[in-house]
Amino acid sequence: MNDDTDDAAHRHIRIVEEAADWFARLNDGKPSAHHREAFAAWLKADERHLRAYQDIQRLWNGAGDVEDLKEYGAKLEKKRLTRRQLGAGIFLLAAGGAGWQAATRRRPDYETGTGERRTVVLPDGSTADLAAATGLSLDFSAATRRLVLHEGEAFFTVASSPGRPFSVQSAGAETVALGTAFSVGHAADGVRIVVAEHAVDVRAGDRSARIAAGQRTRVDNGALGPVEPADLETDLAWRDGRLIFTQAPLSDVVATINRWRPGRLVVMGTELSRRPVTFISEIARVDEVVDEIERALPVRMVGVTPWLTLIFPA
Repeated sequence: MNDDTDDAAHRHIRIVEEAADWFARLNDGKPSAHHREAFAAWLKADERHLRAYQDIQRLWNGAGDVEDLKEYGAKLEKKRLTRRQLGAGIFLLAAGGAGWQAATRRRPDYETGTGERRTVVLPDGSTADLAAATGLSLDFSAATRRLVLHEGEAFFTVASSPGRPFSVQSAGAETVALGTAFSVGHAADGVRIVVAEHAVDVRAGDRSARIAAGQRTRVDNGALGPVEPADLETDLAWRDGRLIFTQAPLSDVVATINRWRPGRLVVMGTELSRRPVTFISEIARVDEVVDEIERALPVRMVGVTPWLTLIFPA
C-alpha cells in the first residue's frame, strides 16, 4: 500500500468514525440545539461528511452494501484491520443496530425474527408465508388490499375478492396479483418476484411487465429487469427448509444468509459481490454456508466482532 492510498484510507476511516459519533449523538435522546448546529457545520465542512453520514444510516438500517465502505475496506491489509481502523461506527452499528431499529421504527403488522418462519392468515383470507427477518404491513379497505414488504421475503396465496386489487409494495416495486400465488423477496439491490400460479403485474418507475406462472423478474435500484424462467424448487426452497443458490451473486447469497443466522456478513468490494456462488444448505445448518463460501471462493473472512464478519478478496 503506497503512502497516498494509506493516507486516503485513514482520512476516510476518520470521517466514518466522526459520522458514527454524530449519528450516536443525534439518536441518543433529544439532541440539543447546540449539537444540531455543530452537526450542520460539520456537514458543510466537507462534502465527504454527508456521504459518510448517509452510509452510516444505510448500514444501520440493514443495507449491508455500502459502496464507499467496501471499496476503502478492500484496500486495507489484513494486518491493519482493527476495530478502530474499520471505524467505531461500523462496530457499534453491527453490534446494536438491529435492536435500535426494532425499538424506534413503526412495527410491521406481521414480522419474523432472524431464522424464524411463520404463516399468517390475512383479514381477507389470503395467506402469507414469511421467511426469516421479514416485516409486512397491511392497508386493507373496502376497495383495495395494499401491503408493504419492509424487509425479508414472503410468499402470498391470494384469496379471491372481486373489485379489491391485491398489491405488494417493496423497494420501489409494486406487484399486483391477478388471482395468484407468488413471492416477493428483498435481494442485495432491490427485490425479486417469483410467480408460482397465474400471473402478476410488476411496476417500477415508468416500466411494467406481466409475469406468468413459472417466471420471475427483479427490480434492482428501481429498474425493472427482464422476465426469465423461474426454478421454483430453487427460488422458493426456503419454504421447505432449504437454501439453494445456483450461480447467484455473492451479494444476494450474503443478503439471504444474514436473515437466517445471527450476526452479519458484509462483502467488501463490488467485484467480489458479483461473484457467482452455487450450493445447497439446510436452513438448520446455515452456519456451514459461511465455511462453504470460504472454501469455494478466493476470499478471506475477517471477524471484527462476534456479530460482524467481513468478506475480502483473497
